[in-house]
Amino acid sequence: MEFENKIKSGDRLLVEGSMFDRLKRLAGDDFDPQLAHLGLVYSDRGQEALKAAYSSYVEAAIASGLPIVLFTPTWRANQERIARSSLKEHRVNERAADFLSQFRNFYPIGQVFIGGLVGCKNDSYTPTEGLTSEASEAFHTPQIATLGTSEVDFLFASTLPAVPEALGLARAMAQTGKPYVLSFVTDTNGLTLDGQRLEDAFKEIDGAVSRKPVGYFVNCTHPTGLLVGLQRSGTSVDSLRGRLIGFQGNTSRRDPREFDTLPQLETEAPVSFANATIQLRDTFGLNLLGGCCGTGPEHIEAIGRLLRAEA
Repeated sequence: MEFENKIKSGDRLLVEGSMFDRLKRLAGDDFDPQLAHLGLVYSDRGQEALKAAYSSYVEAAIASGLPIVLFTPTWRANQERIARSSLKEHRVNERAADFLSQFRNFYPIGQVFIGGLVGCKNDSYTPTEGLTSEASEAFHTPQIATLGTSEVDFLFASTLPAVPEALGLARAMAQTGKPYVLSFVTDTNGLTLDGQRLEDAFKEIDGAVSRKPVGYFVNCTHPTGLLVGLQRSGTSVDSLRGRLIGFQGNTSRRDPREFDTLPQLETEAPVSFANATIQLRDTFGLNLLGGCCGTGPEHIEAIGRLLRAEA
């Protein structure tokens, strides 16, 4: 599989920046209260907003001479939320994956890679609401199985606060045959929000699944905050190298749980954010770099410029 081969070869890829927060401010009534920006797929105006957002990130990558990873707008499209939504009669995961697959066809082969995106069942910043591994596997399997038969290049579980639910997600993803990646949120001590060191979380999951993840991400954390937190937790560089492969950072240095409650986004100059991201990359050997809350195409392009300057 091309995506997995690129990771194993150490190729550099950019990753999209914020979509959820960015589109929430633009989408109006098309932003479904249950399914978030997936609802945009079902209107002409919404599709244009999605295309514009995705295109802005692809163009930033093209300017840097690098491929980019985009994610399906399915972060909240689990079976429970679909049943509560206005789109419960629709095959929303299939529609979203097909939409992004068709969008990719407007670009050269190898320019855009697609991750089939899923999230935790409940709040991403409240680990006590996380599922057990058994309940997680059962709950997430329907969505994962659907995305696993689509045209996505890999499966991606994002903004995960607790290790047991992540393990259940991994077990469900391992059954699809698709490459897959898990992404945790970390606190100011460099720990998962349920208090585990990343290397311990990675080892636990790697040892409990039939097929390991291609690797792991951290997202929704500032790059400097993650670097300082990992140092504070006593995490060694060698313990994460080769397993921590990507990062999507916030532009705020606050703990992500505090950041989530702010009335408006805190942002950071693209150059400053990009420099901090590259410093994190240099420390841990990451090869997939993008953005989360507060980022836009200008932040992704700034990272790309620094990577291009190294070539």
